[in-house]
Amino acid sequence: MVDKNKPQQEKRGGWLSRFAPGVRKIVSRRETPDNLWVKDPDTGEMLYRSDLEASLWVTPSGRHMRIDAPTRLRFTFDDGRYEAIDTPDVPEDPLKFSDGKPYKDRLNAARKAAGRKDTMAIGVGAVGGQDAVVIVQDFTFMGGSLGMAAGEAFIKAAREAMSRKAPLVCFTAAGGARMQEGALSLMQMARTTLAIEELKTARLPYAVVLTDPTTGGVTASYAMLGDVHLAEPGALIGFAGPRVIEATIREKLPPGFQRAEYLQEKGMVDQVVARADPAARPGSDPVHADGRNPPGGLTAVDPISERLRARHPQRIDLSLDRMRALCAALGDPQHRLPPVVHVAGTNGKGSTVAFLRAIAEAAGLRVHAYTSPHLVRFNERIRLAGRLIEDEALNAVLDRIEAVSGQATVFESTTAAAFVAMSETPADLAIVEVGLGGVLDATNVIERPLLSVIAPVDYDHAEFLGTDLAVIASEKAGVLKAGAPAVIGRQREEAMAAIERRATDVRARLTVLGVDFDAWAERGGLAFQTADLFMDLPAPALAGTHQIDNAALAIAAALELDLPEAAIAEGLRTARWPARLQRITAGPYGEAARAADAELWLDGGHNPHAGRALAAFLTARQARAPRPLALICGMLANKDQGGFFEALKETGATVFTVGFEGAAAEPSALAAVARGHGLGATAAGSVDEALKLALRLGAGRVAICGSLYLAGEVLGSSRETWPD
Repeated sequence: MVDKNKPQQEKRGGWLSRFAPGVRKIVSRRETPDNLWVKDPDTGEMLYRSDLEASLWVTPSGRHMRIDAPTRLRFTFDDGRYEAIDTPDVPEDPLKFSDGKPYKDRLNAARKAAGRKDTMAIGVGAVGGQDAVVIVQDFTFMGGSLGMAAGEAFIKAAREAMSRKAPLVCFTAAGGARMQEGALSLMQMARTTLAIEELKTARLPYAVVLTDPTTGGVTASYAMLGDVHLAEPGALIGFAGPRVIEATIREKLPPGFQRAEYLQEKGMVDQVVARADPAARPGSDPVHADGRNPPGGLTAVDPISERLRARHPQRIDLSLDRMRALCAALGDPQHRLPPVVHVAGTNGKGSTVAFLRAIAEAAGLRVHAYTSPHLVRFNERIRLAGRLIEDEALNAVLDRIEAVSGQATVFESTTAAAFVAMSETPADLAIVEVGLGGVLDATNVIERPLLSVIAPVDYDHAEFLGTDLAVIASEKAGVLKAGAPAVIGRQREEAMAAIERRATDVRARLTVLGVDFDAWAERGGLAFQTADLFMDLPAPALAGTHQIDNAALAIAAALELDLPEAAIAEGLRTARWPARLQRITAGPYGEAARAADAELWLDGGHNPHAGRALAAFLTARQARAPRPLALICGMLANKDQGGFFEALKETGATVFTVGFEGAAAEPSALAAVARGHGLGATAAGSVDEALKLALRLGAGRVAICGSLYLAGEVLGSSRETWPD
């Protein structure tokens, strides 16, 4: 309270304040931040700082300005949320170095300016829904130079990734090794390289994002050892600087030398991405700006696949105990599915599913489908009411599964995820494909299918199912259930006998191809007949004479479901099933073949039966239009390679063998097997190399074959060829 008896000091501002007190506030000088504006280094234009921050520090001219570690981490992690990990302490200035100013003084000044101990910062959190460890090299701290502290921080980040079974992402920015630490800084190149080898041994992805500049010993070590290399536009990437190189070689370097775009063109960088581009996030699909991966594909970097590989055992363990317990913990979603068609067999079950799904959808039904394996993206395995499951929905389901069981295998977790998603999405029909075998397959917790289907049974997965065809057929026949009719594909005698025994035991009614119904090619279409029905149908959309039987199996199943003939005809015309005698005309491989006026086909079949189907298709095509024939073949090491090549020897094809990611047979060893079966064969370093060689030698028809894993790499090389 004011004492009215005490003389009051006149307010500052004189008469203007007394007359209009608000005016002084309006016209008074304001404090203006000294960093309100930032100069564009390319155009000289003054840019409003808040606008730059909103654009992630990318100028209107496209320059990606350097950003500090906290900003980088906030931008990288989902919603900017992450857990900061302390970097290790290291001895300070062990060499007592001074270059006019003691190294300790330089360190202290840099620490005061940056607010942290050294150049590296580590964060842990979600990137695109995938848990990841991210380490950022900050150029604002002594030029991002690599010293003992940076080396120790990198090793800690790698070990953090291993302990969490998560990918490691590294953002590089450095002028090279820290000269004040001498040989101690150079030792970090070897130490970080060993840490990366430990990540590879643990089968964890390591991705590098190269920012401006990345040079010197950093480029010569961990910056160029990633599984995937992204780079920001215009980033300088190299060992020595361009001026030093020009002075040494006394030649003018080409335009753009050592810049990110130049390195992408030369194959040292997988993708150049702008910060604002969603593909710049390390959890995104690493494709080029034109929608392509480099030849050979980068499809291994699939966030859902990496999540499952990191968190679940990858073994194949044929048992239903874990699966039943997992389903019970999830509320038994397998009992809440729409009516189920359960499909088993060795050859053709995927094509049969594709035909049946297309027929049911043509009849107006909403159809779920669960198949395996996937080719490019894990999402291909689960189709909900006609659409592939979205990443967000699949991750949410996997979160629920991991909350109740961390011991389930990858296939058990995937199957449970499919059952949960299918049970919670309205549909009229669910088509479920068996993974391996039947009796103890994870899908066989389905107790009351509407219909069972068994495609042809053959030898495969001998390490799990054995080499006795009758025993294999008995295992597959485990999907037959009491009260559920079954449609059976064309079988060998001993396989059919085993299936019939199981059907008798459970009192399942069988409808058998070649006995109760049949199909054949006729006048460019497909004829289908039962004892009291004949249908004149269009030819199947899927190539190969073996697809006649697969289509017949789907037609018989459709008739069991009372689907109309018009829908059957439409389904045959529209069915799609990638990597099964698929003509490739798009993407880098398809374009290379078209440029050489050659046909390119892709088939993922990998056993003798598939080899015979491929041989029949190629022989028929050669009879109609002869062309020099080449096979590009890669196979898993545990497959019957001799049986596959024996089936193909009469084609007279020239064979080029290749490897692929995973347990592939060594190309030179695979070539030797092919030669042992009368085929001329040469090992090649990649599909890209093999295709170029085949086309250079005049091949007019090329088939890439032998493995679905190889097929996935081929399809993954371009968004144009991704399955949808």
